Amino acid sequence: MNNRRRLLIAIGGVSVGFAHAQPAERAGKVMRVGILSVGTRAIAEGGNNRTFVDAMLQLGWVEGRNITYDVVYADSDVTRLLPLATELVARAPDLIWVVTTQSTLAAFASTRTIPIVFAGSSDIVERGLAKTMAHPGGNVTGVQNINT
Repeated sequence: MNNRRRLLIAIGGVSVGFAHAQPAERAGKVMRVGILSVGTRAIAEGGNNRTFVDAMLQLGWVEGRNITYDVVYADSDVTRLLPLATELVARAPDLIWVVTTQSTLAAFASTRTIPIVFAGSSDIVERGLAKTMAHPGGNVTGVQNINT
């Protein structure tokens, strides 16, 4: 994965308030990040999920110390995304990380209050994930694919 993509993923994590100084400010509270993955464990752990976790580590979020990751895998079956998203939301994470448009839609269908950060969704306004590009509103943020 190139450095530009790593930077964009890190920016996605920061954009919902995971600022560099926050780990010290939140002493005593362990942040819970839910990760909804459309792929298998092997695919997700070697791809964007690993890059996200690595970027968070660089920002001071250390797994087991001030952050935990609750990951669910759809095993490449998109029909499992909505039930998995609902299950993940029931565990009350502080943030949900997703990569694909399908994962973003499933997470959005499951919560309007938990922040959702996506690595690459498309047509976010047309799909109802954002009101407009200039003023998205809501609980969804990330990097939109504009190549479609």
